[in-house]
Amino acid sequence: MTLSIAPAAATARANEAAAFEKVLVLLAAAHRGGEAARAQALRMNDKLWTAILQAVGNAESALALPMRQGLAALGVSVLREQGRAQPNLDLLIAINQRVLAGLATRH
Repeated sequence: MTLSIAPAAATARANEAAAFEKVLVLLAAAHRGGEAARAQALRMNDKLWTAILQAVGNAESALALPMRQGLAALGVSVLREQGRAQPNLDLLIAINQRVLAGLATRH
């Protein structure tokens, strides 16, 4: 038996996945690029995770509380890493890849 996803939920998940994909491209390019590419990638990653923290902090979120709490903890860790003098791009890429994989497998 397969579970169907409501069209709105499927669209939201696709939009979330697209945002992670875009940031992942920028983070990968930051390895090859200069300081401007790095700054752009980190700025976009910050925007993405700030939006996630705002969304999971909303009491009206459709996500279950344990999922919201987990994403909040992860988001705080990501933003803390980004606050370092030299953020670990490989770590940020790995985290974003895991979240993207989770979005792809949720049915």
